[in-house]
Amino acid sequence: MKIAVTGGEGFIGRKLVRKLVDAGHSVRLLTRKQRQSEDSSIEYFRGDITRPETLRGYFEDIERLYHCCGEAVDKSRMRAVNVNGVENLINELDEKKIDWIQLSSIGVYGPGARITELTRPRPFNIYERTKLEGDQLLLNYAGRNHLKYAILRPSIVFGEDMPNQSLFQLVNMIKRGRFLFIGGRESMVNYVYVGKVVDALIFISKDPKYNEGIFNLSDDVRLEDFVAAVQACTGTSYRFMRVPKTPVKLLSQLLNVIPGNPLTPQRVEALSHMTCYPQDKLQSIGFKSDNDLFRGLESTIASMAK
Repeated sequence: MKIAVTGGEGFIGRKLVRKLVDAGHSVRLLTRKQRQSEDSSIEYFRGDITRPETLRGYFEDIERLYHCCGEAVDKSRMRAVNVNGVENLINELDEKKIDWIQLSSIGVYGPGARITELTRPRPFNIYERTKLEGDQLLLNYAGRNHLKYAILRPSIVFGEDMPNQSLFQLVNMIKRGRFLFIGGRESMVNYVYVGKVVDALIFISKDPKYNEGIFNLSDDVRLEDFVAAVQACTGTSYRFMRVPKTPVKLLSQLLNVIPGNPLTPQRVEALSHMTCYPQDKLQSIGFKSDNDLFRGLESTIASMAK
């Protein structure tokens, strides 16, 4: 099969492209730089999803698109990439019949306790809002044109070469004995290993009956179990204090002006929230992956020591 991939040079996209090629597919990879491939299974197509004139011909002979491109750091580019980029791809598609698999974010739902695919989205920041708008563009277009589609919404994706350093910082705090439990024992963490995300992207595109849906993906675990797993991987055994949330939150707000301070208000919330994202919908259609949270932690933490 000839498959198009946007964001194929990113953290998740690189691993997706490699798995597709290993499975015998030909991949057309959208890139903003002029590149030549040493692999005959990979074709580099020079283009930019924010510049529609550069996308002409991108979908020629393509049967499936994995849209993994997104902007999560530069706020000034988020609308151009996450919203206008989807619109430009739709316009270039011009009613061609392909399978469209879109990588989104669990963040589009905003805050909550138990969040499923039926939860009404309440995005909190510009990243979450623009990702939701991009999803809605696809949903509207698919409904009008009978396009086969699926949207995958993972939680915080981690792995050996992740650009987001938050997990590495948390692991180092635990490893060095500088960690504190904040609030009650019900706190959860919401991570998913990059290998599992790739497995899910491929799984939901294999059979037409799995298309036309939104799927959440998160390996939710109690924070205490997560800390124990990190300690097992790092060979440490510190006993950590548990402190009330309110005074720690106030302290984090005072310290937030200090550059490099690890106790930010965002981290306090992340270490004390009780949100969970059940994977029931994906599991109900038979999805399984060996790339679970604990295997991913073991591999990722081992890579930190190299």
